[in-house]
Amino acid sequence: MKSMNGPLRIGIGGPVGSGKTTLTEKLCKAMRDEFSIAVVTNDIYTKEDAMMLARLQALLRRPGHLLGRLLTFGNVSLDTEGRQVFVGGSPRPFPARETAVLEILLRRGGNVAPKRLFEDQLFGLSGDVGSNAVEVYVHRLRKMLGDAGASVKIHTVRGVGYLMAEDKAE
Repeated sequence: MKSMNGPLRIGIGGPVGSGKTTLTEKLCKAMRDEFSIAVVTNDIYTKEDAMMLARLQALLRRPGHLLGRLLTFGNVSLDTEGRQVFVGGSPRPFPARETAVLEILLRRGGNVAPKRLFEDQLFGLSGDVGSNAVEVYVHRLRKMLGDAGASVKIHTVRGVGYLMAEDKAE
């Protein structure tokens, strides 16, 4: 059965191990008789998760062209599927959290990204966010980008969040 108002959309987010897969499975089982369900993801999922969702006939991959598989700003790029960072065309090893911070900034395309967005994406709804945890990851990312010769800088917008911009000195 389809909703008269279009598809039912439910967003499920959180860090690894927070129970997103179990919740998704339970929702699919509980609602599949009343609604046409499709799970759309732009995240990495395990083979077991894919098999479970395929059994429930509920798995779709978000088309890469809608989100952008390769995000680029200045000379910094991120392959969102391979989680690989490139600076000036050269691959650079970045830790997972710093890569997540970079992805948020790249997706904002030169616009301010609110600090709360980083907290939600990095730590989910756990509430276990240290008062300066986001600042620590942004600081580390700034250093890594600077050491790699990136043509972008991350600016703090006091009381709001962070902004990635082209470095005018380059």
